[in-house]
Parts: sequence; structure tokens; C-alpha cells
Amino acid sequence: MNTEHSQPKALAWVDGAVVAARDATVPLSDEGVLRGDGVFETLLVRNGLIHAFGQHHGRLLRSAHQLGLVVPDVVAPMAALLDAYGAFDGIAKIVLLRGGTLRLMVSGPAPWPGTLNLDVQDMPWGGPLAGAKTLSYALNQFCVRQAQMNGCDDALVVHDGFVRELAHGTIVLVEDGNLVTPDPQLSQILSSVTLDVLASVRTVRFERVAVERLRTADELFVLSATRLAVGVNQLRFANGDSCRFTAPGVVTQDAHAALETHVSMHAARPQLA
Repeated sequence: MNTEHSQPKALAWVDGAVVAARDATVPLSDEGVLRGDGVFETLLVRNGLIHAFGQHHGRLLRSAHQLGLVVPDVVAPMAALLDAYGAFDGIAKIVLLRGGTLRLMVSGPAPWPGTLNLDVQDMPWGGPLAGAKTLSYALNQFCVRQAQMNGCDDALVVHDGFVRELAHGTIVLVEDGNLVTPDPQLSQILSSVTLDVLASVRTVRFERVAVERLRTADELFVLSATRLAVGVNQLRFANGDSCRFTAPGVVTQDAHAALETHVSMHAARPQLA
């Protein structure tokens, strides 16, 4: 990682130019700003290179198709942004708004806790845009705030007796050494790029996961693009019950190591196959 500066500068791509992120703007009249009508992707940057760009770009296209949006070229803007950013670690975002506004941003890594406490919240989830990564995250943010009020780090959403997803990630259960996760096709949840990467190097079973299985799992861990695999220390249920787990457990550590290896081997300049 670049060590010229202690912290990389947050940068943005705006209409063909790379600018300081603090100076980036969007048209206030764009429906994406006014109504959350747009799509986005969050990607891991490692040493100035991007991880799983093709998979994230594919999901961006699918999300945009669901909303009837046309995705412009994002490869050249991302390459220009990372060239200006330098050989630092960080987090990149691609944002496409209803009015056609495209913005990209890269900033330093976000600090994550070593383990997570999750607040189990039962509420309606999904709908016709369940598989799209849209900007309409008000419900997700509401869930996180409720979780924090209950002394937890994030929310795990369940409904109709089955596990869905986190407000900001994917849940994986470890049962007798096996990795099990809710099937996006059966659970009306977002398909996880990081989970697909893990499934390419470890066997993962995609199922409908009943809530009761959370209590009997040997380990739980959370997946997301920018934190990879993080062990769950505790679940808090609405009735006040809680479950504790060894975190990170042996299988969780193996999953995280496998993802780290994949990142080190496959992070690259943005390109499409």
C-alpha cells in the first residue's frame, strides 16, 4: 500500500474530471436525488486495484435494467479515478441516477469492528425490486438505527419465519462445517457479489433458512464487499433473548482467509471480460 501519505484523499469523477470528493456535486433536480430513484455499487479497492469489478458491473447492469436505466461506460471513469487515487486501499462507489447523472467516488477504508452483534428484526422485506441495488436505502438505514438503539452493530432482517439479509450485508451460517446462506431467488434479497466469490472457492449451500436455525448454528458470519467475512458474536431477538457464538470461529476465519487470497490474486485495473 502507498505510504507517501498517512491517508489517501477522497476523490470523485464528475462529468469527465477527477475532483476532490468534497467538491463533487449532483443536479438537485435529478429524480435520483429527489426520490432515491437510481442504482449503485460499492467495491473494494486494494493497493489501487479493484476487486471483482466485472461481477459488480454485471449486478449494476441488472439493477439498472430492473429500473429501466441505461448504464453508460464506467470502465474509463473508474480507471481515471483509481489512477488519480494511487496505490492505496479504499472503497469505491458507482452511482447512477434517474436523470442520467453518473458519479464515481473513492475514499479510504472504513473501520469495521472485529466481530458483530446483530439485532434480529422481523419486518416485510423484498418486493418487485428486491434483486436491485437501489439508492432507496431509507428502510435499511432505519433498521440500522434501531439496531444501534438496541446496542447492536447491524440489523438482521427476518420475515414469515425465514432469514433474509442484513441491512448492509449477507448472513452465512456454519452448520457442522457446512456454509449455508439464504437463497436470493427464494428469499427476495439482493444477490451478493462477495458471496458469489466465496462460493467459487468454498462450497456454499443456498437454501430457505428458517429463523430457528440461527439459534443452533455453530458459527455465523457476515459478508460484504468492503469487510469480507466478519464473525457474529451475538444475536439479539425482539423478545429479549440472545444467542452467543465463538467469533470469529475456525470456519469464519477460513472463509475470510480465502476471500483475502482471492482479493490479492484477482484485484486488477477495471476491465470487462
